[in-house]
Amino acid sequence: ARPATHWTLLALSVGLCAWGLPRLQIIDDVRVFNRAEPALVREADRARDAVGFADAGRFVLVTGRSEEEALRRNDRVYQALSQAQREGTIGGFRSAFHLLRAAGTQQAVLAAFDARSDLRAATRQALSQQGFVVERFRGADLATTTPEPVTYQLLKAQGLEQLIAPFRTHVYTHEGGCVAGCVAYLSYVQDVRDVQALQQKVSTIDSALYFDQIRYLERAYATLRKRTFQQVCVGLLAVIALCALRYRSLRAGIAVVAPALISAVLAIALVGLFGAPVTVFHFAAALLVLSMGEDYAVFLLEAKRDPHATTIASVSILIACITTVVSFGLLALSTHPALASLGLVVALGVSFSLLLAPAALLIAGQGKAGA
Repeated sequence: ARPATHWTLLALSVGLCAWGLPRLQIIDDVRVFNRAEPALVREADRARDAVGFADAGRFVLVTGRSEEEALRRNDRVYQALSQAQREGTIGGFRSAFHLLRAAGTQQAVLAAFDARSDLRAATRQALSQQGFVVERFRGADLATTTPEPVTYQLLKAQGLEQLIAPFRTHVYTHEGGCVAGCVAYLSYVQDVRDVQALQQKVSTIDSALYFDQIRYLERAYATLRKRTFQQVCVGLLAVIALCALRYRSLRAGIAVVAPALISAVLAIALVGLFGAPVTVFHFAAALLVLSMGEDYAVFLLEAKRDPHATTIASVSILIACITTVVSFGLLALSTHPALASLGLVVALGVSFSLLLAPAALLIAGQGKAGA
């Protein structure tokens, strides 16, 4: 009855895998790895709204070979983002435009003022509309000299460069040297509703690009997950080949890998059955299950050659499994999502590996499975 029991366990495990895998919710969003207190999140949102600061993880970056070129392109970014906000593409943004503009832009604004013959009357009317007492400005005359444009060098000389420090940076290569066009300006955006439309507007500006840190990390984790899967497949084939050479049997090579592979997949499938999202940390834990589960099968196959060693190998595997399950099981109780997912999958997977390890003897065709 023992072989039938192990075959039944294998069949049930494969059935659960087939049931749970289609229900997996694979998420590459790094925000699921961080679990903050809701009260702290609300407080941070209120503080950010109070200072009017947008999401620092989403911004439009523009570079220039000189300060003036970078500012000129940043002025174009401001116009593009203003249009995007009016169209509803974004909810808002922050830019250095109101603090520092290109010298050419400032001169164009000054020329527009000089071109108005009614500038004095228009100024007094604007002051009155804003609630100022116009008579207080009666003795004030407009400047007769043309002022110099405000530049970054002028702000720095006056000790005011910190005003635009959040918006100004430099671009560096991986060697640490400054690349051509190293001056860069950032415009922080928030509530992006149409990423493609925003990217299309930004793409019309030289040396400008839209960067979303969350999406970038999602793509990076998705790429890591796919490459890990490919490497695992190659590694499993290598293990099968090595074990087939060791035992002079392809069936024995498959027997080493099959229980561990089913155990790892089953642990992840159960996560999917319970509706929890699956992240890259779950797949990393599955690698640990594969490595330990394969060892269990190898120990039993090696011990089968010596009848007296079967009991010793079985007890050793049991002790190793218990210590692993206890340690990683405690890790599964962690409040940190990444550590909890790692501990849960390893604890479940190693437990399943213990139950399915004797089936390796049946798959290898070496008679009855041991305890």
